[in-house]
Amino acid sequence: MPSPSLHITNFADERCRFDSYWSRLRELDVPVPKTTFVPLETDEDGIRWETDDILAFMEENEYDRAFVRTQVKAATVRLRDGSFIYRRDPEVIDDVVESLLTQNVEQGWPHGDGLVVREWLDFDFCIHPKHNCHPSVRFFVEDGEVLGHTPMTAERATNVCDDTSLGRVVRDETGDGKK
Repeated sequence: MPSPSLHITNFADERCRFDSYWSRLRELDVPVPKTTFVPLETDEDGIRWETDDILAFMEENEYDRAFVRTQVKAATVRLRDGSFIYRRDPEVIDDVVESLLTQNVEQGWPHGDGLVVREWLDFDFCIHPKHNCHPSVRFFVEDGEVLGHTPMTAERATNVCDDTSLGRVVRDETGDGKK
């Protein structure tokens, strides 16, 4: 397998927008979550979105939970508060989207004029049995070929876990489960 190449990016670059690579991603032979797009309208009064569009997507697919991000980034600081819609309820949706946009604004991330609402995939697992984490699952693809993915095997793991027994976040880069 060829080694992946590192690309430094600017998040204002249009190629970082989800909708710029979504059509190519859907064509690959890799599973992808069901996804819909909801526009964001920005004016002097703030940012607006159609909560009903998100509700309709969830109802149509019989989802009680969903994942939401902007065209550029998911929630940057508090993922569960800003990207996890935990109940099909307009108030919950609005609270989550508001948290997402606030977190992104606080970090200086653009929103790309839209939300990406996706099927919630329950990845509540960790390769270390005493940890409680929700890992980021990513595939690295170049020219239609999957070059790699995370999480990796235990021997090559780099996870950030919420070890609630210790009440702190632990980065385990050894792959052996030791802190």
